[in-house]
Amino acid sequence: MTFKGDVTNNFTEKHKFKSGFEMRFQDMQMVDIVSPWFKPLGLNYDIYQVRPALGALWAQDNITLMGMILNFGLRLDYWFPGKFVDSVLNLSSDSINVSPEIQKAYFNETFGLFGRRWKARLSPRLGISHPVSDNQTLFFSYGHFSKLPRPQFVYSKLVRSSARSTFQTIGNPNLNPETTVSYELGLRNQLSEADVLTITAYYKDIFDYITAKTARSVNPRFSGGTYTTYINQDYSRVRGFEVEYKTRIGNWFRGTVSGSYSIATGKSSASDEALFNLQQGLEENIKEVPAVFDRPVQLSVNLNFNARKDEPFFGFARGILDDYTAFIRLFYQSGKRYTKQYLFGYDAGSGRPLYIPDYKHPLSEIAEPWFYIDFNFEKYVDVGFGTVVVSLEIQNLLDRKNSQIINPVTGRAYEYGDPTQY
Repeated sequence: MTFKGDVTNNFTEKHKFKSGFEMRFQDMQMVDIVSPWFKPLGLNYDIYQVRPALGALWAQDNITLMGMILNFGLRLDYWFPGKFVDSVLNLSSDSINVSPEIQKAYFNETFGLFGRRWKARLSPRLGISHPVSDNQTLFFSYGHFSKLPRPQFVYSKLVRSSARSTFQTIGNPNLNPETTVSYELGLRNQLSEADVLTITAYYKDIFDYITAKTARSVNPRFSGGTYTTYINQDYSRVRGFEVEYKTRIGNWFRGTVSGSYSIATGKSSASDEALFNLQQGLEENIKEVPAVFDRPVQLSVNLNFNARKDEPFFGFARGILDDYTAFIRLFYQSGKRYTKQYLFGYDAGSGRPLYIPDYKHPLSEIAEPWFYIDFNFEKYVDVGFGTVVVSLEIQNLLDRKNSQIINPVTGRAYEYGDPTQY
């Protein structure tokens, strides 16, 4: 259930203020049973129902002064984990799976309101656009953006009775949202009345990434007095530039060509990456490596054709070649990142080749690039009492096969007969 509201006040023609709020109330239930043939509820189970509340309060001011446009604002994001978490963390330490440190930190780092605990994060936003000549405009933006952790990172297996196996990851109710700090600087050039060229450089710093780590517990079921949970620790950053060119010809054509190059690196790309390295006996990664979502090169061409009624392109065949719109998109992108695997021997019994990942250079390889063409056509037919729209949409017009799941041995999508990791 969501409630939204905003209010706008134009103090003057060049000064506008806007403020608003958003409130969301959720009801989520999880039932997760592992190996259900074991009595009474499987080898492992997790059952909980939570009703978190989240939302935001925000305000934005827009001022135009001597050709410069200034936007600045603040956004307060809040989050109530819910009664389930508050009740569990009020129990004694020996009856829950959460460490005493996390239990104590939850109450120290949250606020109380109406008998519930909550967290908040304040995010500033700034945008400036200023003409540097008659045909050029310089713009800059800066902002903080938050992303709440997934529910399983927070609520899973908090109660001792729901976690019977020693090899599992316990939720952490004291997680903070992942935060992105974004910077953007660009120059917009008005080449003519119909042509615009924009060059933009950007940088994103993403911190408080969630990763799995070991923590201390007083629960005697955990061997060695430790268990695995989630914490805010890792980070990544993205930097790059983008070039965009827009043009138009009369009323019948609009076109956009854009391309970008970026580099995304970080300490880890997934919440369980550090846990995997620990289970494999590998050293913890202490340097930045390519991020799993890194796709360095991206190119896009968008073509829009619009023939108005009684204005066909070739001056004839009215009613057939007029009153329609057509859209064509060509898209190219670097392939997915993967960790290369190398042959290191053969199985003594079957003779099957054995491969091992190049752990020293994780995600250093890029698979085959993606490419596709989308086409959309709409024809408007006047039938007297109304208009009938006849549409045709084709995605991936050339039926190109873009690799979704990469075989790290071959660097392309899995195919029958390919060697695979054993």
